[in-house]
Amino acid sequence: MDEGQLEFRRELGARIGLAAGLFPTKSAAATAAGITLEQFNKWIRGEVKVPVESLRELAFVGKVDFVWLVCGEERNEPPPTHNLGDRELETIEGRISALVTEHAEKLSRPLAREVVKRNAAEWLAVLLRKAGQGADLEIALSLMPWLAHKMTLSDAGR
Repeated sequence: MDEGQLEFRRELGARIGLAAGLFPTKSAAATAAGITLEQFNKWIRGEVKVPVESLRELAFVGKVDFVWLVCGEERNEPPPTHNLGDRELETIEGRISALVTEHAEKLSRPLAREVVKRNAAEWLAVLLRKAGQGADLEIALSLMPWLAHKMTLSDAGR
């Protein structure tokens, strides 16, 4: 790999790291991108190629300008995003926290408050990715049964 490619990966990794700071945890950012935390850390360090589709998901869920994330340049028009304000996101995250807690209790695995909060943030990223561009509160809440089922499936795979 030539020096130009190495420099691009380092700069991209730095922007990915900045975008990750917009999420409650780095793990939540990795989940938004659809990858593992280990792979996400490799992105930040500039060690691997980064799929554009995953960057798009990270930008969408994190409400980050996609062109800036990829190229380091701002564009003039606003990036596509969901239509959820902070209050609405808090409402959804609260419902997801209740789902996480309920699910853990069904499995006889009570979770500490910090773990519930971290898991809820990660599941919120999954839900927003599923909701897609233009999602509003009604769409997001309509996906709660799907999310509950996905939680069950994720535990079945462990």
